[in-house]
Amino acid sequence: MWTRVNLKKETVVVDSRQAKAYRKACNDFSDAFMEGKYTLQDLLNETMSEGLLVFIADHMHPSMRSALHGTERINECAALALGLSQDVSKPVSKETQDFALGLTLLLNTKSTVVQCCTTYQPGHADRCTGFWAWCFEAMVDAVTTHTKFHLPPTDDALGRMCAAFSTLIRHVVMNWNKGTCVLFHLSEHPPHVRLLLDLVEFDDMRDAIVRLIYCDHSYAAMELVKRAKIISLLLHRLTALDWSADKDNVESVLCSLVFAPYISPRGDLIFIKSIPKDKLTGEPDYVQLCGTSRDMAYTPMRLFTSRVR
Repeated sequence: MWTRVNLKKETVVVDSRQAKAYRKACNDFSDAFMEGKYTLQDLLNETMSEGLLVFIADHMHPSMRSALHGTERINECAALALGLSQDVSKPVSKETQDFALGLTLLLNTKSTVVQCCTTYQPGHADRCTGFWAWCFEAMVDAVTTHTKFHLPPTDDALGRMCAAFSTLIRHVVMNWNKGTCVLFHLSEHPPHVRLLLDLVEFDDMRDAIVRLIYCDHSYAAMELVKRAKIISLLLHRLTALDWSADKDNVESVLCSLVFAPYISPRGDLIFIKSIPKDKLTGEPDYVQLCGTSRDMAYTPMRLFTSRVR
């Protein structure tokens, strides 16, 4: 649901009575949260709908929007989106997880997310670094020691966490242009790279890793990939897995690394072999990445993949 670019068009309110009901629900949602009557986990439940959540994100009171952009609330919403609870007796439901992920993506857009690459916003780089440090530490804790964060006691809890993380990375790379921030964090924290690789058997985590590797084709980004050793460690991890006929992880990731994919505006991986020809020039019609096109002959990526040979 939250990966589609036409989300708001699909959920736009056209009926006046529905709009009135949505506005009342939006006010009730804000009042209950700001007065401390309920937590986000209590409010984002099965009574919520996708359309109502989009309406709330667009029309909530500025005071609540400001509160949700605070570091503590951002972390709280991200934890719910990943399915992590700090109270083992109160696991995060699937509905709450889905709506928390939606709220995270709707509130944090390219225009509002922390811009750590600028010099006129002091402290924002630390805030961005702090978020990714918190996010990875929370996942590590939930998967290993369970001292602070807990996954729901269901068979698909780990898979849903990987799916939510992959969706978050898709938006980080495509909508926020901040994939290099994640790469920088990973280059400084080898245990967090190992966390991703330990979960690579989940297809969603595999896609997230490949998107991060190809999030930016600048020399700086390639140096971060090299420093994190993410490609060599990924290949080592994949080749160590037991082969299974219903799993294509090794084949697809090797294909990704050899044929260096582009990432479409929808966040889909597109391999070079599948890029169509331009009808006028006959040349490959390269997908735009973060506002810039990529030249096959002179890309820094050639320095770090087998295509250079």
